Amino acid sequence: MSSIAVFPQSVEDSSPLENVGAEHVLPPSGVWRLPWAQVEVVVLDLEMTGRDCATDRICEVALERRSTTGRVVKRFESLVKPVTKVGASQAIHGISDEALASAPTLGELAPVLREALDGAILVGHRIAYDLSFLAHAAKRQEIDAPPAHALDTSKLARRCFHGLPGSLRGLCEALKLSLPTHRAMADVQATRELFDRLSQELSPRTASDLWIAQQIDGKACMRDDIRDVLRAALEAQRAVEITYRVPGRPSTTQAFEIWQLGDAHVEGLLVGAQAHRVLRGDRILRATLGDRACEIPERRRSALP
Repeated sequence: MSSIAVFPQSVEDSSPLENVGAEHVLPPSGVWRLPWAQVEVVVLDLEMTGRDCATDRICEVALERRSTTGRVVKRFESLVKPVTKVGASQAIHGISDEALASAPTLGELAPVLREALDGAILVGHRIAYDLSFLAHAAKRQEIDAPPAHALDTSKLARRCFHGLPGSLRGLCEALKLSLPTHRAMADVQATRELFDRLSQELSPRTASDLWIAQQIDGKACMRDDIRDVLRAALEAQRAVEITYRVPGRPSTTQAFEIWQLGDAHVEGLLVGAQAHRVLRGDRILRATLGDRACEIPERRRSALP
């Protein structure tokens, strides 16, 4: 945890989450709204014959389905026989055309993927890349359509950490986790360890809280669990301990007295600095109700957007 510091005073263009664009629409309810301890996630990694999802193919798949409490439900890995040659990608993952000759096709593995993903939250590092290959495979009717929503450890790491690399290997090296190797199961293990670390940093109440947290390029928004803590503090007139991170800076933790709560921002007093601030809700990593009583100033002019 970083030492206490004054949060910068900054209010940017903002709106409630429902107004930040189609790509940021909340996932449906169901598993995304379950209590975190009841959630199961599927950490997925794929190896491919190349980088073009329209012309290249998946040549290895690995996944681990597990509960958020650590219970492993299913592990699966398999080479996948593509219709194209591995080509230059063999130098990256070491998988040869000869090794793939007797492997099952992706269509033959479809039932395994369907069962593994059913009722779980999909997790991956830069997962959009894997999803693009799965989506093209679905268009070819090899597998079912992949989930519309997933958690991305790359985006969550950008939310949580300052000054760390964006690659899976770079993050795992910096955080002293298992290292990926460009083979699917090894990369699943590395991603799973990274995801566990990120979950500890963010302390979500539901998977939806993590999905909101990974909206690093959208307008201001606020997780439901954070809002509930802030609302309780405002009603009880008690300070909160807030861990807050502005992009490009380390996170800071400080007592905060809440004066007003908006859809995507919170206004109040930083106790240590005795400074009035308006904070973006999406930059609050954690909030804990404290014991310190506080009073809302009678004469003040709100700066909430």
